[in-house]
Amino acid sequence: MEKIRQAFLSSNSSIDFIEYCSCPYIILPCSQDTQTSDLDCYIDVFYIKKGVAELMFNAPPSIKLSPGEFIFLNRKCSDCFFLTGGQDTEILQTRVVPRGLYKDLIVYYGCYNSLYVLDSG
Repeated sequence: MEKIRQAFLSSNSSIDFIEYCSCPYIILPCSQDTQTSDLDCYIDVFYIKKGVAELMFNAPPSIKLSPGEFIFLNRKCSDCFFLTGGQDTEILQTRVVPRGLYKDLIVYYGCYNSLYVLDSG
């Protein structure tokens, strides 16, 4: 997680917070009052530190996540995101606000994909 943090900081991004995420972590679709541009301003990064987590994004089936895996979420208004785990599961969450070229790349690629999962390999 520290290497990812340093990479984002060196790209002139800002990090809103880094904290442990309590399960279940649920994001429901936005209300009609939410501006789409508000969601384009940040990326949620989740790191599975310990235990096994289960992720369901927009529709079943769910996928199992192992320690060392990352989830990058560039949320859209219509997205549903469910992240659960057992009592021993530890998940770190950070919210990154990209700037410059990184923001352009995230917004461009985010038009097609809202979710990326990086495995430990």
